[in-house]
Amino acid sequence: MADADVLINLCTAIYTKFSTSNDFNTSVNGQLFENEAPEGTEYPYAVYSIVSAPKEKTFSEEYTNTLIQLSLYSSNMDSTEIKNMYYQAKALFHEKELTITGSTLVWMKKETLITDIQEETTPGGTRKVRVYHVDFEVKTSLN
Repeated sequence: MADADVLINLCTAIYTKFSTSNDFNTSVNGQLFENEAPEGTEYPYAVYSIVSAPKEKTFSEEYTNTLIQLSLYSSNMDSTEIKNMYYQAKALFHEKELTITGSTLVWMKKETLITDIQEETTPGGTRKVRVYHVDFEVKTSLN
């Protein structure tokens, strides 16, 4: 299987799992985007990106060890909303099953969390936005 197919299938599996009825989907109003949200997207929402995807080989097996960053965005300065988004994302993906075409999931686990407050410029002025960047390590077997 080509490297691109492995990553495409992984992204499809993540989005398919997100699209089912679950609390994470509800917490971000059904809005999960790859790499960036469209301009004007209403808060809250989530964006996922592939950070790295090196291959590993043993004598008999081949793995892809993908780092996925899930970024959560909330315009609510009370941290309750974004914390709920984080806990729901973790409940959906951390050490849970994921069906990936052409690969077998070894694990998907949360690695790091970085919290931030960013300024966003809008036609009405500048406002602050809470952002949580959650890194998940996804190890898949290609055999």
